[in-house]
Amino acid sequence: MKNIFSLLLFLNISLFADSIEVDIAEQQTMWIALFGLAFIGIAALYLSSQQLARLKSEHKKMREQQQEIEKRQSELLVEMSKNIQNITKETLGDTTKLKTKNESVQDHISKVINSENTIIDATSDLIEFLQIKAQKIHPKNKIFKLENLLNDILGQVKSNNKESDLELIFDVDDNIPDMLNSDTLGISKILVTLIEFCIINSSKQIVIQVSKRSKFNAPTTLHFVLYADTKVKVSADIFQTTYNENTKKYDGMSLFVSNELSKLLGGGIIARNNYKDSNVEFVLNLPFNEVDSATLKKHKLDTKKIQDEKIYLLDSSIETTLAIKRILQTLRCDVNTQNKDEFLEQLPDFSKYTTIILDEKLANSKVIESISKIDKNHKPKVIILGNIFSKTNKLKLTASKLYKPLTKESIYYTLLDTKKDALTSENNLQNNILKVQKERFIYAKNISLESFSHFSDSKLLIVEDNHINQKVLTSILKKSNMHVTIANDGKEAVDILYNDNKFDMVLMDINMPIMDGYEATLRIRKNPSLNMVPIVALSALTATDEINKVFHVGMNGYLAKPLEKERLYSAFDTFINKKNENITESLPKNIDAEILDKLDGLNIQSGLRQTNDNPIFYIEVLKEFIDAYGESDKVFDNLIEEHRFEQARMLCLDMRGLAGAVGADDMQELSSEILQKIIFKKYEILPEYAKRYKENLDILKESIDKYISINS
Repeated sequence: MKNIFSLLLFLNISLFADSIEVDIAEQQTMWIALFGLAFIGIAALYLSSQQLARLKSEHKKMREQQQEIEKRQSELLVEMSKNIQNITKETLGDTTKLKTKNESVQDHISKVINSENTIIDATSDLIEFLQIKAQKIHPKNKIFKLENLLNDILGQVKSNNKESDLELIFDVDDNIPDMLNSDTLGISKILVTLIEFCIINSSKQIVIQVSKRSKFNAPTTLHFVLYADTKVKVSADIFQTTYNENTKKYDGMSLFVSNELSKLLGGGIIARNNYKDSNVEFVLNLPFNEVDSATLKKHKLDTKKIQDEKIYLLDSSIETTLAIKRILQTLRCDVNTQNKDEFLEQLPDFSKYTTIILDEKLANSKVIESISKIDKNHKPKVIILGNIFSKTNKLKLTASKLYKPLTKESIYYTLLDTKKDALTSENNLQNNILKVQKERFIYAKNISLESFSHFSDSKLLIVEDNHINQKVLTSILKKSNMHVTIANDGKEAVDILYNDNKFDMVLMDINMPIMDGYEATLRIRKNPSLNMVPIVALSALTATDEINKVFHVGMNGYLAKPLEKERLYSAFDTFINKKNENITESLPKNIDAEILDKLDGLNIQSGLRQTNDNPIFYIEVLKEFIDAYGESDKVFDNLIEEHRFEQARMLCLDMRGLAGAVGADDMQELSSEILQKIIFKKYEILPEYAKRYKENLDILKESIDKYISINS
């Protein structure tokens, strides 16, 4: 028994000892875990504090960068305002000198004209600058045809560069769909600016390559690469702008605006010198959305009609030849080209081809004679390539004419025409009863805004997507008493006309999103009840092939942009019966001096002088002021309350500059006074100025509203 007891006691002691060891081990593990957690916590806190410090540093850097941008913008605005005023004073001085017999009249007339143009340019830049600063510009993505966008760009460039030696080439990759969804107006403005920059810098050849770029987990972008044959050194500040005292212009303002616009559209511009030849090169990337397959199929060209064409192609420029060849290959044509020197040395056998596409510079007497000798049963059709920027040569040869730069549709429809398979015969579009004006409308003399009252009570449909162009047209017609309806795209126009066919005339823009002017006209002409409604195209592009297409789809005439009221009047006179012949032409209305005196805080005469007495421009500037700074009193009050005096200083810089540009003398004086207090750190009296700021701004806004209502 004793042994058994001793054994049990031993086992109990052993178990107790084991339990103690287990507890000790558990405690050791627990302490190790606690120390580990504490270490991890301390490390996490350290890392978090480091990350927080880094984030604060990055935030501070971003805030400083933003302040620097705002400071540059504010200083630019002040500078712009001052120089608009200086240009105005110089213009008035030169106008006065015209009255002095001893002065050279012609010289001062030239100065006045140049100053007027500079004022308009500066005012336009001011409006665009303010729109960007007020963040009013937002992407307006709509479905559009790339073809129409390129034609619109070409038209704008052509209107500013007539009869030059410029060679512009569009090289569009085959992977680009015909229909896109993006901001067509923004893209157009940016590309026109880049092209104009190259032209100003003596470029004679500009190639624009367009392709589609796709990246994983990123939006698909339109990739534009613009190559120019000019060797201007691209500096880091190419997208900054400064005022040039010699030229009286803002160097780089357009590039600055375009660069900011590209960012607002979700893209960006890179400027560089090409590594191969150091020529200028711009790269523009902008996001776009894909268009559904049904829409793409609907607008696809029927290449079966021309795919059996065997074409000989040659242009003086190898870049142009290759670009056109790629287009023809996408249209499934059999294309043959050769070296220009080989061509001049030994002419090919033209009888092997159904169509010859040849640069007019290469169509010499030897070529013409060679083609003329071919038997008429085997004689190829001839398309001569001209340059839309140059004068055309008259050739002793029966041929169609195409103007470079070419697009897929311009080539397609020209090939259809040469096969005598034009759209007019296929769709029976052209109405034999309704008049067609194929020549330019005449420039009617002595036309004022009151002259359009001859057509009072007439119904006019304006189809135009650009709001500025809408304003120009409605401003011209505001005294006409015509019933004007606005459609923002072709689809809207079709819907309006299908519901109401009693319009006397339609002004139809060509390049529009959703549905362009061509397709809209095709749909309108399919409705028999609309066959007697005249449709006049509005287009910046007036090349022969473009004009032919206008008439092919069923339009009755065309007006070139920028619009001239004298030709617009002639278009109305051609298609609309005059409703009121007895119009008394009145002189331009002057605002009563009594009314001017009641517009406190707004010096109308000063503001108008700075926009060359152009009330439309002046009203636009005033409207942009209201949008950008109409609530700035609240911003100023918050900045003073939060002791953010540097931002308050920049706001007052903005206000002082803009106030000078619009004739807000009191606001300009107050802003200068506040700036002095901030500079001398008289912060304690700024709350009192916040009250005065609000009072002055309220008075100014009320006066602006009155002035706009008087002129509306």
